[in-house]
Amino acid sequence: MIDFKKYNRLFVFGCSFTQYAWPTWADLLAKEMEHAEYYNFGRSGSGNLLISNRVTQANCKFKFCDTDLVIVMWTGAFREDRYIDDKWLTAGNIYSQKHAYDKNFVKNYTDPEGFVIRDMSLIELTRSYLSNLPCTAIHTSMIELTGEGTNSMTDSDQKTISFEQKINEIYKTTLDGMLPSVNEIITSTKKWYWKNQNGDPQCESHPTPMDHCKYLLAVGIPLSQRTIDYAIESCAKLDTVVYVDDLVTLFPTTATANHAFLSGLF
Repeated sequence: MIDFKKYNRLFVFGCSFTQYAWPTWADLLAKEMEHAEYYNFGRSGSGNLLISNRVTQANCKFKFCDTDLVIVMWTGAFREDRYIDDKWLTAGNIYSQKHAYDKNFVKNYTDPEGFVIRDMSLIELTRSYLSNLPCTAIHTSMIELTGEGTNSMTDSDQKTISFEQKINEIYKTTLDGMLPSVNEIITSTKKWYWKNQNGDPQCESHPTPMDHCKYLLAVGIPLSQRTIDYAIESCAKLDTVVYVDDLVTLFPTTATANHAFLSGLF
């Protein structure tokens, strides 16, 4: 059982499941811990390279201590983060993105197994790094760490099975120390169809605030009725949306970067 009262600061890291246009699991925890300073380093499309960078940079800046709660929600392995022209390029899953990397790059310079090898090392290094700091660190993931979507290594061929067995064996301590992924707990989510600027319907299928609420409760993180009600009220607001742009006015503190001053390297 987590005693939220002992923590004066909450630091969270992840992708769009952590920082989005409406309250996520991170924002619900911030609601639960209103007494604590809240730092959300999540960014849509982030891969595990960017997430691990932000963890180390945040510690160098803020000096994690024993009254800090640090939660890292790792994302799918098939993401390619690059720092170009003073900003991070975060295109999401490289096998489903269409605007950042061309087909030749994807064909010639990516490998699903290579992504998993890279990211499991990054995750283990970050886990070990945080374990040697005085803060309380919790690790979880958006989805299974072998990937997401296209080329998700779900084929049952012997080569894939052998590779997954090796990864599970080598990183057993790392994987056993993580909470279940959101994907394991929330198997389906409500879909909204809102209009874009052209009036065309746009499907939105990120987890709802109530999905995030159910996830936290399912993995044993307690929430007060006040926080649960906040998730319910947030979903009710989303039911009223007609145009995507309306989200900014509904959730002004989450629809923009939660902490704009964390620019530059962050």
